[in-house]
Amino acid sequence: MISFNKGGDWRLMEATSKTKQARKCSTDCHVHLHIWYPYSRSNDQGIFSSDNGVGILLAHGNVGKYLSSETSVLVSTDSGLTWTLSFADTDKDGSGFSFLLGDHGSYLALSEHYEKISDIQYSCNEGSNWTDVTLGDGGASGGFLVVNGMFTEPGETTEYAFAFCSRYDSKSAFVNWAVVQLNFTSLLQRKCQPNDYYLYEPSYEATGSKCLLGQRMTYERRKSNECCYNGVEYERGKLVSLCTCTAEDFECDYGYRKSFGSKTCVPIVGLNPWSPAEECVAKSAYNKTKGYRKVAGDRCSGGNVSAWTSNEVPCPVVVPSGLDLDSDIAGAGAVVGQPITFWLTQENGVTKKTAYKFSFGDGSDPIELTGFDLAAQQQHTFNESGNFTVVVAVSNSAGKSAASLKIKILDPIDRVVVLPPHAVTVGVEVKFSARALANAQPSYVGPVHFDWDFDDGSTPVLSPGRDVIHAFDYAREYRVAVAAYSPVATKANHAHVRVFQTAKTLSLGFSAAADVVRSSIDDLDLKLAAALVDDVAGVTGFPKSRFEAFVFPREAGASLSVDLSVVASSADEKGSVDTLFDKVKSAIAAKQVVVSIEGSAPILVTSSTEVTVNSGTTSGGGGSTSGGVNKLAVGLAVPAFLLILVLVLAFYWYSRRYKQLRSAFTILNHSPTDETPLALGADESDDDDDEAGVGGEPDE
Repeated sequence: MISFNKGGDWRLMEATSKTKQARKCSTDCHVHLHIWYPYSRSNDQGIFSSDNGVGILLAHGNVGKYLSSETSVLVSTDSGLTWTLSFADTDKDGSGFSFLLGDHGSYLALSEHYEKISDIQYSCNEGSNWTDVTLGDGGASGGFLVVNGMFTEPGETTEYAFAFCSRYDSKSAFVNWAVVQLNFTSLLQRKCQPNDYYLYEPSYEATGSKCLLGQRMTYERRKSNECCYNGVEYERGKLVSLCTCTAEDFECDYGYRKSFGSKTCVPIVGLNPWSPAEECVAKSAYNKTKGYRKVAGDRCSGGNVSAWTSNEVPCPVVVPSGLDLDSDIAGAGAVVGQPITFWLTQENGVTKKTAYKFSFGDGSDPIELTGFDLAAQQQHTFNESGNFTVVVAVSNSAGKSAASLKIKILDPIDRVVVLPPHAVTVGVEVKFSARALANAQPSYVGPVHFDWDFDDGSTPVLSPGRDVIHAFDYAREYRVAVAAYSPVATKANHAHVRVFQTAKTLSLGFSAAADVVRSSIDDLDLKLAAALVDDVAGVTGFPKSRFEAFVFPREAGASLSVDLSVVASSADEKGSVDTLFDKVKSAIAAKQVVVSIEGSAPILVTSSTEVTVNSGTTSGGGGSTSGGVNKLAVGLAVPAFLLILVLVLAFYWYSRRYKQLRSAFTILNHSPTDETPLALGADESDDDDDEAGVGGEPDE
């Protein structure tokens, strides 16, 4: 079958009356072209045509009621309307033919494909008659040629062509490849004159129309019975005019089809071609089809086309669906005061007549808009921390829908407070604590991880909580640094910690003057610790390096709490610890220890009680565990436990977990004391004054 409007209509291919007589099939006699065979007929050339051979087509096929494997060469000189058998005899062996067209269609040539031949056929009258041209044996005495294909220069404008051949000797043995030149200048000796041409208009015989795809084309074409040549320089005349639109310019729209032989498009069962198109999501009207659409590429214009063109009708109101709300921040959260952009998407439902209401869950006024174009992008700033749910409610006359998004807003971290241990001795595990604080009260900084560096060559420790356990190998002063990481930024601080060979500690009581002085002097905790060490050293006659005073962080309503430790920093000093310890106790009992701070009344130390500080497990030193995690160092220090499978598996799990946490926070590659100027949050709401005097100062 063939179509002249890109598949809009189809008809059976017709043979000329001469061909029908040759095939003796006057009725139900049609052309069947052989386009492609999957097996033995794979050598057949498909339909052959050229832009410079207007109206001429060559193909393989058969003529009859049914498709047949017997092949003949068919030529059409009217753009495929009718076809003529070039040879009455059919090619029964399945080799097929090679086709050639040259000199703007003034000659055609044929050769059997992949067969032993001695000549080719050519025609100068568009296939009405064919003449043999002898090729010879190709220079091989007793041999023969096999044509593998024929070709000419691109454009088919020259009188010269070539046959690509295989040359064989008399014993059918392959000799070599050969290219045979075909010179048609001796056959087409007369140059065409103006009276050798006529005006050719392709037409659609079924309707008698000369319009194809909405335009009428007129070409200058050589008369078929004039065996003259056009020449390379020939330029074919062509006229194009647009046609008025008719039914032939339309095809069935999506969801419609024609019954065979009918020109009316009817809906396909099971489809709903009248449903609104996707354009109704953003528009108020859509084109409702009547079952037809203009053929793609058709250039017709005007005419009475109301029967085939669609009507613009109002879009039905459809409830919004497929809503999704997203934002420009990651799931970890955003900082207070940061503008956040929200994006809304909608897959279905109308948008122009739909209301959109944004509620941000922070007490701010909702935003109400009409039309998706206005609602697709919104911006909002949260002025307080917390977890919020942003909701967009969508509604129109057909129904309601909604989308939501959870947002985490964090306070910026203002400072990191380090709570170091005191009376620390070599090899004993002690607890370090850190707090990430914000200025806002109450505050919310989200989850915070702490990275600790103990200044002793050990591997830094990442702790998911605020506490970490560590033991030191040597007696000296250490600068312990900690960096706090929230989901949005980081803050750092450090504290100095003295580690001793041994220490004995007293918990002190004070006179009532201590509470009065405490409320009137800034930085009392630091001043009190220094004054206490000075006074005890003066009373006992020992150097200040033998003492350490630690003032506990103040809590509302609690009395002043201070620990005084007698320490030994070297092995030589260890023997005098007990003696010095007793001497301090005696001086306190004798009311000899009076702390004097400039600008305040003297504070009497009224009592002392021996206490045990840092009663943690003795360790090999240099090791750390985060608070709440099993202290693997204990098990590793005891050789007998290495044989217990449970502890081996526990150690393996802990190692893997540590590596995972380290790799998850790449920002730990920075120095723990570096400050990154980012907005952060805090996990504590402690008042600023509550953290004073604990041995830590912020890094600047």
